[in-house]
Amino acid sequence: MAGPPWIDSQRQQGIEQRDGDIWISVPAKSGTNWMMNIVHQLVSGGDGDFDSIYRVVPRPRAA
Repeated sequence: MAGPPWIDSQRQQGIEQRDGDIWISVPAKSGTNWMMNIVHQLVSGGDGDFDSIYRVVPRPRAA
């Protein structure tokens, strides 16, 4: 049985980890954006001065 189309193991293998990276992993449709906001608040000391979590939390990049 094939996995969901948004999970691509080939692409995942190409992600390059960097020092200081924090990986947030939650099941699909269970509050990814919410968890990203929580982790950002913890790391930044409560900084909520942003318009979109995607501008302050970088996404993984393929190598």
